[in-house]
Amino acid sequence: MNAIEILVEEHKLILRGLDLLTTAAEKIVRNQNPPRELFEKAAVFSHDFTNKFHHYKEEIVMFGLLAQKHLGEIDGEIERLRNQHEILRNYMSEISDSLDAYSKNIEAEVRRLHRNLSEYIETLRRHIHAEDKIFYPLAEKTLTSEEMRDLTARFEEYAVSAGSDGMQTGRAVIEEMSSLV
Repeated sequence: MNAIEILVEEHKLILRGLDLLTTAAEKIVRNQNPPRELFEKAAVFSHDFTNKFHHYKEEIVMFGLLAQKHLGEIDGEIERLRNQHEILRNYMSEISDSLDAYSKNIEAEVRRLHRNLSEYIETLRRHIHAEDKIFYPLAEKTLTSEEMRDLTARFEEYAVSAGSDGMQTGRAVIEEMSSLV
């Protein structure tokens, strides 16, 4: 797999997590609140897989290379994607912050969690769509075969330096989440 294919595969796993969170949001609407542990696992997945494993490759490795190749022409788009990553981190932080009161079934906090969860899901789905359909194809057109090989090698080096198989760990957390929905 090349670097773009790796990122697309990671998106597929993230989308599986979003499907589970969508089911959880629907249950909240029906007053069938999923257990707190589901959202704790979602926060772990978001932090460890989405942010540290996946977004690192995008923000630090790929975006930097593409910015250099395009001499500033796509800096606005790159900044927009980075800002969306930050917005997503903030939504997940809000979800985590509301869990104590959610566990006590405090109505305002249940609504707060649901609102942030819904925004997180919608924003991340749109973000993934934009990357998969617009940004990644641009990268594939822009990068030479050698640059793609180098980018792929850098992704693989990062995975090794991270000390674990990020995809395997991410899949395990998604399976744990699946059992809690």
